[in-house]
Amino acid sequence: MKVDNFGKQGNGIYPGRFMSSLKSIHSHNVLAVRCCPAPVSFSSPLPLGSIIASASTDKTIKISNFETEEVLCTLKPADAPVLALDFNPVHPHLLLGGAMDSSHFVFDISRNGGEGLLVAKFKQHNKYVVRAKWHPDGVRFATGSYDRSVCIYRQTAEHPPAYELVHSFTYEGTVEGLVFTPDGDSLIVSVRGDNYLHYIDMNTYEEDKANMNQNGDDHVSFTALDLCVFPSGQYVLVCTDSSRLIMLRVKEAGVKAPDCAEHVRTFYGCSNDEYSQPRCQVSPSGQYVFATSQDNAVYVWDVATQKVVEKLAGHTAIVRDINYHPQRDILASCSFDKTIRLHGV
Repeated sequence: MKVDNFGKQGNGIYPGRFMSSLKSIHSHNVLAVRCCPAPVSFSSPLPLGSIIASASTDKTIKISNFETEEVLCTLKPADAPVLALDFNPVHPHLLLGGAMDSSHFVFDISRNGGEGLLVAKFKQHNKYVVRAKWHPDGVRFATGSYDRSVCIYRQTAEHPPAYELVHSFTYEGTVEGLVFTPDGDSLIVSVRGDNYLHYIDMNTYEEDKANMNQNGDDHVSFTALDLCVFPSGQYVLVCTDSSRLIMLRVKEAGVKAPDCAEHVRTFYGCSNDEYSQPRCQVSPSGQYVFATSQDNAVYVWDVATQKVVEKLAGHTAIVRDINYHPQRDILASCSFDKTIRLHGV
């Protein structure tokens, strides 16, 4: 089991050095960005971990080499902008996405001579699909929508890939956050106007919940707008609409959550309210956390001290998404200023 090293002050190794601004990939606002976890075969070999996927308001997804800013292929899987992207952790050529037209899809970006192939498309939702996440096994995935539902799918065939809906869940509010625990045992869901995190057991598909309030009451003073689990799987970072991030213990599958939540760490400094759509990430060491802010910056905190150690400025409009590269110490951010910025160590 991985151990989070947040008990001692960070070693100063985190993506705080500006590397580059990718300005030629998109000519419209950029909504989502994901770094590919492994090489994917195109017409020519590419350096390890140099592929990035990004989605724009022009309804396209661009697959690019961020080292050269070359666009390798352009995908248009939906009739509306794509809001969420995720590379398969086992088969990185498979790209999952969710769009504003309620559709969600799986694309094989390596097929058709680099043009990509739409291998599956679904319309189980009836409003924006704002979250799309692969399960760690690379076989299942989950989507979350503003229709207040979460859908879970599993693969039924490998060549070509095919998927079926296995379960769906409905909530009182719109789905905002969605993340699997690293061991794959649980799917954690956050819902607008709800003081609970909802846990779905991925073995039994039974539901449980954990109160985010320290005093155990049901007062809703904030909404969890994004979630990111620490590498050990023991803690979850909750990005809220009240200009703070909260670090909570992950509820163990099959174990009842305590009535009162322990706020293990609280991070202040960014600016986010109920109209924002903040995004957060955790470094592989578990020593640093990152979050977007309405002042067009990305903030970096040392988990041990709970202090801001860096403000990554440079975007000139709202930062819409961030992603920590799964193999390299690089943080990618995308913005309504039509650019993607990369920071390294």
